Amino acid sequence: MLPQLRSAARALFRREEFERSMADEMRFHREAYAEDLIRDGLAPDEAYRRARIAFGSEASVQEECRQARGARVADELGQDLRYAARQLARSAAFTTAAVLSLALGIGANSAIFSLMDAVLYRTLPVANPDRLYFLAHGSGDDVSTSSNYPLLERYRSSGQFASVTASSQMTFTVAAPDGLERVDGQYASGNYHATLGVAFALGRGFADEPDRPDGRSPIAVISDGYWTRRFARSPDVIGRPLSIGGRDVTIVGVTAPGFHGMIPGFRVDLTLPLSLRSTDDPAFFTARDRWISLRLVARLRPDRTVAQSQTAASDLFRRYWAEPENERPPNDVRPGALLPAGRGSDFGRDMARHCGCCSEWSALFSSSRARTSRTCRLRAGHREPRRSRCA
Repeated sequence: MLPQLRSAARALFRREEFERSMADEMRFHREAYAEDLIRDGLAPDEAYRRARIAFGSEASVQEECRQARGARVADELGQDLRYAARQLARSAAFTTAAVLSLALGIGANSAIFSLMDAVLYRTLPVANPDRLYFLAHGSGDDVSTSSNYPLLERYRSSGQFASVTASSQMTFTVAAPDGLERVDGQYASGNYHATLGVAFALGRGFADEPDRPDGRSPIAVISDGYWTRRFARSPDVIGRPLSIGGRDVTIVGVTAPGFHGMIPGFRVDLTLPLSLRSTDDPAFFTARDRWISLRLVARLRPDRTVAQSQTAASDLFRRYWAEPENERPPNDVRPGALLPAGRGSDFGRDMARHCGCCSEWSALFSSSRARTSRTCRLRAGHREPRRSRCA
């Protein structure tokens, strides 16, 4: 098998040598046959004539050799390509349209498959993603990941989980050298990066920051993409100030490439601590009569199974939900739920599955904040959430 492959490769890539050796071999066999005839008593001229007749047309034999070695297929392909090139050269407009159509089709398909992989299949680049779960509530098709800060504190203080953190997607207005820019980001709890196990390209993340304002200078973590786009990957970005909504913060870390937050399709370029959230919403840390887009993520304890953690989460939430401060509807006792978070939130994933054919497809997967219209959600069969903001 290997000698045949070597012979085929020589016929295709060392063509002159192949043709020369083929001609030499044919000449050798013809002359050897003629010499045998001469030894049998034939005159030399007659012997060579009979040898040429016996071996047949030299061109025919060479063509058979080329076909046996695969060179004929390569020759025909080359001829077809040259013919196609000549025909395309004669119709410049058609050629341009064909090339552009192919380029657009290939580019669009590559982009779609890349995004589908990132949104639907790829796990988050964090430590032990299989131990991360969203703390949700509800059952059936009415499961929600919306929460409020008092519930976060309830889960944390229970001791039922190794760690519990929270984040809330937001779009910030950041002062840039050429004016103001809109940057997609999030508010995150003070243990956000430590709980998830996020890797860093530079600096540090949120490991033990206070959630409530304590007078410290506010800090920020940026993504690798924002570091490249805004700071040209400058190594001295740590410690630089950013002005966000008229508030100055200090950059303390840059996340490693590949981490874009917990919602597929939404790229988190800027992470601010929850302590800044109360500046715009003074009741944020105490309000129990509302559910907001604050997603809770728990890392399970090593000594607990998923089933045990699910039971604990459901019991904690039922007791919390039954308290009168929540102003729940009568006889509406919702169970707690654990949703796997190793591949991110199902919100972006569900929108990708159901709304891929809608006009919102490009907006969903753009680098800006993922948005899907109510019309699109209803057309896809989604239930309109009963809370003020979509989780």
